[in-house]
Amino acid sequence: MLRRVSTSFAAQIWALFLALADRLILVAVLLRVWGTDLYADWAIIFAAANLISMGELGLNVYLGNAWQRAFAHADEPLFQRLVSISLAIYLALTTILMVMACTAALAVGLGNRLSLQMIDGNTAIQIFAILIVAFALRIMRGSISQIYRGRGQFAAGTIINSLSTAALIVAVVTAAWLGGSPVHVALTYLVVDSIFGLGIMIYDLKRRFAHLRFSPRMPDRAELIAMKEHGKWYALLQAAPIAWLQAPVLMIAGLGLGGLAVVSFVVLLTLVNFARQIPE
Repeated sequence: MLRRVSTSFAAQIWALFLALADRLILVAVLLRVWGTDLYADWAIIFAAANLISMGELGLNVYLGNAWQRAFAHADEPLFQRLVSISLAIYLALTTILMVMACTAALAVGLGNRLSLQMIDGNTAIQIFAILIVAFALRIMRGSISQIYRGRGQFAAGTIINSLSTAALIVAVVTAAWLGGSPVHVALTYLVVDSIFGLGIMIYDLKRRFAHLRFSPRMPDRAELIAMKEHGKWYALLQAAPIAWLQAPVLMIAGLGLGGLAVVSFVVLLTLVNFARQIPE
């Protein structure tokens, strides 16, 4: 028990370190390389795209709990069924979210609505669409990431999940210092989340749990009702932090302030999160 507790604690410390590095290093480097106005435009588009993460509805937490229960009762058929159901639900969910986000962006003229100063409307839509796909891949990773917790291997799951953050820091810093534009950095997010996020996790899960089959299967009516009844509380838990991080950036942009006001808020938010995450 002590060994499991210590390894889980160490894994969470590692993940915390990477999360802090992500927030501090990337903001500092991009701000230094791009300057205030271009970074402000990037931060606004990034915040708009990141709102898609609210659409996961906390299903990963619900499924993680269900997997833990099935594993505790040694119910392997149920565990396998939950894996297949998770894949089907998340495939449908991510497809719907991507279509809705891109349609809404085109319908409202996203580039013109966000008071961007350095990035034109067409380029803004391009960056937004790339980031939407990248964040959709992160949501899709949520369909399987909780399998580690379900099988009692929380520390391993935390380490595997953090690899994409580590790779992202290195890749984005490199791209920025080599003169990459916001489009190039957005593509970096997409490539990293494809390979070091979803790709490595699928490979590792298949290696660790060779008996599991990763084939989608639709849930029945009772299972959908159970997800709805329990999931509404998890949805609130997941959506609230995303909303209070990203919505203020869009509100500032919507007021036509942009530039220095956005950067000042993002920097202060980064420092506040740095202080908040340590005690957490």
